[in-house]
Amino acid sequence: MDNLDWNAGVAETPIPDVRVTTRPPQGQRMMARKLTGVKPSPAQDLKFINLSHPDDLNRQHAVRTEIRRHVMKDIGQRRRRPRPKETFWRTTRTSPSESSDFEISQPHGANISMISPSYNLTIVAQFPIEADTRTLELMHFLVTAPGYQPLKTIWIEIALCDSGAFYVTLGNAAHALNQISGNDRVKCSEALSYFGVSTRKLRHRLNNSKESTSKGVIANILAHICLAIRSYDWDSWSIHMDGLGLIAEARGGFADLGDQMTLLILLYDLAGSMVFDSNPRFDLPPQLVGISHRSARQPAPRLQALLIQPMSAAFLPAGQALIMVSSIADVININSRSASFWKGDVDAIRLIGPCIHFLLSMPRFPSDFTNISDSEHHVARELVRLTCLLLMSKLKESFAFPLSEQESLHARLAEFFSQHVEILGKNYIELKVWALVTLALLRYHDGKDVYIKEMKREMLAMNKLSPPEFIEIARDIIWIDVLMSPFSEDLVADMNPFVSPEGTY
Repeated sequence: MDNLDWNAGVAETPIPDVRVTTRPPQGQRMMARKLTGVKPSPAQDLKFINLSHPDDLNRQHAVRTEIRRHVMKDIGQRRRRPRPKETFWRTTRTSPSESSDFEISQPHGANISMISPSYNLTIVAQFPIEADTRTLELMHFLVTAPGYQPLKTIWIEIALCDSGAFYVTLGNAAHALNQISGNDRVKCSEALSYFGVSTRKLRHRLNNSKESTSKGVIANILAHICLAIRSYDWDSWSIHMDGLGLIAEARGGFADLGDQMTLLILLYDLAGSMVFDSNPRFDLPPQLVGISHRSARQPAPRLQALLIQPMSAAFLPAGQALIMVSSIADVININSRSASFWKGDVDAIRLIGPCIHFLLSMPRFPSDFTNISDSEHHVARELVRLTCLLLMSKLKESFAFPLSEQESLHARLAEFFSQHVEILGKNYIELKVWALVTLALLRYHDGKDVYIKEMKREMLAMNKLSPPEFIEIARDIIWIDVLMSPFSEDLVADMNPFVSPEGTY
């Protein structure tokens, strides 16, 4: 890809490396299992079972197990592969030109597919590299690690298709094991070695015009973007995303990559864009256009009333955003009690991804808004955009996706409220109430005070509404129950000190 100036520039960071021999292109089928090699003696061909009553067989588990073993013995022997040749181990080091202080042990003269790791590996995989026992152990850890990890299944499938992405996956596994061992403050040399191999392979393939725009190269880049996001390395994220943009331009887009990779590109694009509050680099995938506009019911009455009134052209995108968020709220409120719903990583991207993309694509608040005749509408639009972005960020957290943007969003919202929210007049008073209540509930433990203070002013201005009535306005616009209800009663109590014993303000 001679016309691309980007060449994995982020990979120039000096890190240890390791040489690992790759396997032939056709791949090598890997299967690990426990080998016994025990041949039964003739005396073992007959088994005698003593039963005093037919029901004894149902009560004696050990007897039933012994019968099954005896019956399946011959079948198992026919299926069992020949015992592998004797193996001995050697250590592979990098050459002097690729200095490294880390070693990876590899078997010499062994049938790799028969090597058993230190514990039973229960996966059968077509690895994109020639693997050793350590590789099997790391992959076993990835597959069997307890707890829900979003996108794990997708990433294992992608990693098995490309050696560069596979090395990053191995590095992530090594890093996780290093943290489990209590060495999380020390850089894992094994992980750095795998990352270095992947980076060098990526740089080499980008210089090949035939491979530079291939699906494998894109998978490798996505692996490095994922690594950058998890390590909060936003400079690396920007470099790799820029490179991905050049590849998209050279190959005419990503339409042929399939749903999994296009969804990953969307997720990773949005992750950094939310941190910087910048426009997404890539268009929304065609299969997701309009997906968040579908709803089982009409918007709540107060939201409908807000949207049907004449509004400025400047506020129109905010109206569309409110409809999208209202639709998402319906889905969340219906399904939030299901534990499996919160583990649907791909469905989660389809649900909230288009809305986040739309919010980040909206016009930004103008710097010279005081000289604009409809400045109030610009303030209302930005208030909707930032509040909805924070709602989507909280949903990302609920779906267990990596988070980095919440603190910057909190700071941006607090500054915006203090500087501009007073300009909102009667037409947007209920929208302002919804934003105040939503933000106070989302920041209940660490930042609600600035919003409660503003609620006091609004309650005094709105015919002395009670705190429950004030919150009911928000509930009747957009209300995501799982995020907002847990602290709603506490928020009412926090607002009660503004009410005198006689019930007046």
